Amino acid sequence: MLASITRLRAGITVLRLTGVLDVRSYPEVRDSVMKAAIDADPALIVDVDELEARDDHVWAVFTSARWDIQQWPEMVMALVSADPVIQKRLRDLSVARYLPVYPTVAA
Repeated sequence: MLASITRLRAGITVLRLTGVLDVRSYPEVRDSVMKAAIDADPALIVDVDELEARDDHVWAVFTSARWDIQQWPEMVMALVSADPVIQKRLRDLSVARYLPVYPTVAA
């Protein structure tokens, strides 16, 4: 089961996802991101540090959500992971092509 916690920080919404990202949880993760984006003003940062992806292809959930969010041109979305392995995986899978990936929320 995935748990998400949303907290506001300097007018930016930070969504922390915790748990397992797999085919079964994919819709729940996507819905959590979309709901957070609707409530975010003016940016959404998704922290994936505590998210365990079972397969590489499930990381596409963030690209999919971004495609829908792009209808709100004033909305900015980014991913955060302090783990260099996850950062590299997101770059290799082209997720970072559509969403910036930062090592910290502050960055």
